[in-house]
Amino acid sequence: MKITYDTQTQSGEINGKNISQKPTFNFDYEWFLLTDNVAYKLLSYGGMNENEPMSEEEKQEVISWANSYEFPAPPPPKELSLDELKLKKINELNSYVDLRLHTFLANYPAVEQKSFPDKKEEALRVKKDESLSLEEAVAYLGFGPAAHSYDGHNRSFNIASIKKYNEILEGKRHFEVEELTALEREHEYIMTRLRTMWGINLREMEALFSKDRVQKLLSLSERFIQKGLLFIDEGHLKLSSDGIFISDNILVELFD
Repeated sequence: MKITYDTQTQSGEINGKNISQKPTFNFDYEWFLLTDNVAYKLLSYGGMNENEPMSEEEKQEVISWANSYEFPAPPPPKELSLDELKLKKINELNSYVDLRLHTFLANYPAVEQKSFPDKKEEALRVKKDESLSLEEAVAYLGFGPAAHSYDGHNRSFNIASIKKYNEILEGKRHFEVEELTALEREHEYIMTRLRTMWGINLREMEALFSKDRVQKLLSLSERFIQKGLLFIDEGHLKLSSDGIFISDNILVELFD
């Protein structure tokens, strides 16, 4: 418990809540303080007056006043303009996304980072191994309607209809398969690697494709590196925290 008020500064509090307007008392103190352990009052700031201890009756009088005190209603919130409201919502969204992103990266380092979560590859297998084959390096398995899977040569995607997708449980097949060209397989590699915390292992990419293809990728990446959206760390090309949110746009530019 803490009840206090100072008439000189016109400030006080009742159990942690500030008194913003001068209250009306039934007692005549210039200052008082009442807690679980102490109870003092000041009758006047003039002269040599000192703090005096309260009697039990005076303490009860202050407690009774505090219990009956009605805090004034807060002022109505300021009406924001449309631009101010947009900015407020953007800041709230950015704070929320930053929190979710850091939580995600801390707990699920091997899961693909998606800019648009409406098409989820819910199970992405990525090995950090210098001797991976192309199939092992980029293979992933997708679950759910419209999810994509890839085995290193062929890409398949489930039907988007939830109703028809559920028919898979009855043994019916509802997915399509396409065989990718060499360039498409390279794009698949870039996409699935860049969206992980490890990024693209440039030495691995050179072994799987060619040195020229790595140089081409670095050339296309240069402007994003200068903008702080991509960076190279120990031979790995990675998305920055800002780049993650526009990874789809960056990938489009990296596919030559």
